[in-house]
Amino acid sequence: MSYTNTREEAANILEISTRTLDRYVKSGKIRAKRKGKIVYIHDDDLEMQKNGEPELVRPTDRIRKGGTESTSAEYPDIVIFDETTSNGFSRKPVMVDYRDLYEETLRKIADKDRIIQDLSYRTGQAESELKNSVSMIEYKKQTFLLESAKAKTEDDIKLAQSEVLKLQEQVVQSKFVLYLLIVLVAVMMIVSSFLLFYFI
Repeated sequence: MSYTNTREEAANILEISTRTLDRYVKSGKIRAKRKGKIVYIHDDDLEMQKNGEPELVRPTDRIRKGGTESTSAEYPDIVIFDETTSNGFSRKPVMVDYRDLYEETLRKIADKDRIIQDLSYRTGQAESELKNSVSMIEYKKQTFLLESAKAKTEDDIKLAQSEVLKLQEQVVQSKFVLYLLIVLVAVMMIVSSFLLFYFI
């Protein structure tokens, strides 16, 4: 048996993520062994996965379950690191339990639902606190007062503008009367001068 490719190299060869490769190893599709901190992948299993070949039944890989022999095709096995063995590696039967996967998925979904409910509850609390921080009646009262003040200000502006127009008209009329009086005084002075000259 040859284990020449590291975990990362094998993932690159199969064009999959290292996490997917770990699932293959865990499910028994690919054998692996650890040397120190580095995990190596079995070359034959890597080649079979790369070519898409089905898993082979190895006569030497028979395991015993419940008193009867079963092949590793029925119960896939995986090579794992084991400090208790002489060479440091042992073969452990691994079965994929889809019920466990399903239940784990349901647990994760339930956890996420709880998180969502908690966030919704907190959002509702924040909205409630925001509404209670300013009384709605007080808010409407202040809004009404502001609108009333705005309307009164607009009315005052219109009144002031009309007063300005009236004053402008009065100024024009006063100027006209003043000019008329000046002309009248001038005419009277001319007439009086003429009469005075005529009688003397």
